[in-house]
Amino acid sequence: MKKLYIGLLALLLSYNVGAVVIQQESSPGVYSTNLHTLYEPQVTFLASAVRTATQTGADQTSVDGVGIIVFCNVTAVPTVETLIVSVQRKDHAGNYTNIAANSAQAAAGLITIVVSPQLTAVAAGVTGHTANNYLSSTWRTLVTHSGGGNWTYSCSSQVMYK
Repeated sequence: MKKLYIGLLALLLSYNVGAVVIQQESSPGVYSTNLHTLYEPQVTFLASAVRTATQTGADQTSVDGVGIIVFCNVTAVPTVETLIVSVQRKDHAGNYTNIAANSAQAAAGLITIVVSPQLTAVAAGVTGHTANNYLSSTWRTLVTHSGGGNWTYSCSSQVMYK
C-alpha cells in the first residue's frame, strides 16, 4: 500500500495538479507538508545525556533522501565552552566533508541544521544553518565540543525525500 501511495503522489506531481497531502495509515509519521517533500519519521540518534567529549555519529544510509533536518536540544552548558553541530557527507574513498554546521554555540537552546537542494542557503548562525545542498547516500553528524565540560543535549534527525 505504501508503494501505491508514493507512486500515485509521483504521478500527480509529474502532472503538476496542485497540492497533495498524504497521511498513510500503514506508516504514521510519514507525511507531506508541501507539494514536493515527504519526511521520514524523526529518529533520535543521541538521547539526552551529559557529555564531555565530541560525539561522532554512526554512518547513516539514505539511498533516496535528498535532504535532512537535524535538531539538537542543548539543555545544560559549561561556563566557557562552545558546541558545533555538523552534517557530513562521506565520499567513495571514506573521507568526510561538512555539508552544513552552525556557528559555535555557548548557550542552551535548540540548534537546527537543514540541508536540502530546495532551500535558499542562509549563513550559519548560532542556532542553526540552512544549506542549499544534496544529502549524499552516506552521511553522519558530528557534535564538536571545544573543551571537556559537561554538556547536556539530545539530537535527532529527519530525512527528506523528493
